[in-house]
Amino acid sequence: MPAAWRPALGEIVDQLVRGDGSQGRHIKRLEPVSDVVWSQCRDALEDYGDVDFISLPATSWETSVCQRRGERWFCHIDLWTTQEGRSDLVLEVSVREEVDGPRFTVELAYVP
Repeated sequence: MPAAWRPALGEIVDQLVRGDGSQGRHIKRLEPVSDVVWSQCRDALEDYGDVDFISLPATSWETSVCQRRGERWFCHIDLWTTQEGRSDLVLEVSVREEVDGPRFTVELAYVP
């Protein structure tokens, strides 16, 4: 996972696990997240079980991966809980490199 992307990806995860209703609107270089996508991600966290999701620890980047498909990179970020550490749930965010920097798009949260 490129180090330059980690702050934005961490911020997206923080807003998701806090249940922030702003859907990342203030995160620089994040494409607008639709209500449908944000709800799907929040539902995936709620349906996961009786756990508390937390901000990403530094070690999360050791297991999170990104893979290029066409013009985009697809990042699979492991989500963490206080109860079990790394969970089975991942957040998928695509990244498109542009001349002025990366553009992030929240895709979905799921158990692979």
